[in-house]
Amino acid sequence: MTERAADEPEFAREGACADSAPAKGRVGRPADSPQMAQERPADSGRVSVSGEPRCPVAIGLIHSGELVEVASRLPRVSRRALLVASLIKVYGLLEGSTVLRPGEDTSRAVVDGNPYLLLLPPSVASAQDFEAYHSSAYTRLLLADGVVPGDMLRDPDLIPLIRESRRAATRRRRKAAQGRAEKRRRWNREPSPTAPPACRGDTDNGTVEDDDDDDDDDDDDDDDDDDDDDDDDSTGYVVGEEDVREHFGLVDDCPAFAGLGRFCQLAAGGTLTAADLLAAGTCRVAINWCGGWHHAARSTAAGFCYVNDCVLAIERLRQHFDRVLYVDLDLHHGDGVEGAFARSRRVCTLSLHHAAPGFFPSTGSREDQGKAGGRGYSVNVPLRAGFSDSMFVRVFADVGRALFAAFRPGAVVVQVGADGLAGDPHRIGNLTCEGLAQCVHMCVQGFPEPGGPPAGTARDPAEPGAAGPRLLAAPPAVLVLGGGGYNFPQTALCWAAVTARLLGRPVPSVVPEAAAGWHLYGPGFDTAVGKRPGVVDHNDADYERWLVRDTLAQVCRIAASEGHTA
Repeated sequence: MTERAADEPEFAREGACADSAPAKGRVGRPADSPQMAQERPADSGRVSVSGEPRCPVAIGLIHSGELVEVASRLPRVSRRALLVASLIKVYGLLEGSTVLRPGEDTSRAVVDGNPYLLLLPPSVASAQDFEAYHSSAYTRLLLADGVVPGDMLRDPDLIPLIRESRRAATRRRRKAAQGRAEKRRRWNREPSPTAPPACRGDTDNGTVEDDDDDDDDDDDDDDDDDDDDDDDDSTGYVVGEEDVREHFGLVDDCPAFAGLGRFCQLAAGGTLTAADLLAAGTCRVAINWCGGWHHAARSTAAGFCYVNDCVLAIERLRQHFDRVLYVDLDLHHGDGVEGAFARSRRVCTLSLHHAAPGFFPSTGSREDQGKAGGRGYSVNVPLRAGFSDSMFVRVFADVGRALFAAFRPGAVVVQVGADGLAGDPHRIGNLTCEGLAQCVHMCVQGFPEPGGPPAGTARDPAEPGAAGPRLLAAPPAVLVLGGGGYNFPQTALCWAAVTARLLGRPVPSVVPEAAAGWHLYGPGFDTAVGKRPGVVDHNDADYERWLVRDTLAQVCRIAASEGHTA
């Protein structure tokens, strides 16, 4: 096995050829420009793709009416993109911005000493762009809005895969039915001493009643056995459209809908355009709030995610940066991104998320650290329920500071899921906008030294004469993406606050009446997201201490592997 093969991401071993995919929709110099062949300076972690020095204050924002429109059609997050775009506008964050078109470049650097904003519409991702990670069959289905092409129903290579997925689904149903039956039996055998007799299944004579539902479960098992027998019959097997959609995950929480293909093209195209801004040196920070779909697998939609634009962006950035770090702040584990690069040592993933038995996607424990040559480069920080700003930011600062120093990434992709906010319907996290904004700020400006004040508590240290905490580690190029967030007004408040923080702009104390869906921010219309009172943080001091110590031990192994000091 060659050295390159040992470092290939997981999906590259399954047939995708990520490194051969040409770059589309570049902003600035074309991919074959002589400047792109310049050698990487020692320990810089990135290749210079422009003859001009990087602008330290330019921020790019993917922005277009069509992107907002198609993203607002998503079944699970309908109209969320509209609220986000409207709030950014009414906050006045677009004032003084420069609108770029694909192919344009700019030498403008500073406006009144503050970061300035570049607005760029998304490119339209092609099938070739998708196939840098996703399979060709899955790409065809996405771009067809989930309408199954006729030849796919007769594909001799696809039919066995669909049959196997049906068998797997049957096994999962049987296992779930057996689990439910066992829970009922255990409940009847071991009644709670505080429960009333009727709740324990006790009869008047002290015996335990039989559970009729167990018979139903046995019947279900028999039906499942029949399904397996049918599957084993290889003659006359017919694949229907629903079988194909189920195989590719376009059911349940990821249903197909009119406009699915266009959404995927613009959402992924927006993230790729943002990555190109960083690669061309036009910006040091680029934002696409309509991206961040981190659960989608190579051939399967999952967790409301149809296209994994995070993976596509990382693959694009890998063409220009030696090392890419992916940071996931979502409530759920970033399983799709971690799985794609589980075998790679050039892409490191860091995920802070809630973990509990049965909580989606049931991955991301401390034991999940990558595979084969990439073992150790998947860093997971599982949190218990009730985590607050202080705990979340403290753990992220401790782990992130060491990881940035150990891995020394040339580019960072940050997924800012907002479903850990206090008001999210999950009601698991107890974060505010400030907590997430501080984490993003550290990724961009650097981490405060241990024991110092949190990053972002004073004026930006990059400003002349600014007083603030001493920052460690030079900030790399950063791509900021959206993600989860199902209290739409709070998600809009959070992402608008992060945008304002990056631009060094103030946030109004109340939501302006011109904001779309203004009534949704009532009754107080306050732009600050408060904590839920009375919530217990189950991440006690002992657990936090163990979690940080165990994670830092893994980071030290990364540092030793890279020849650095964490």
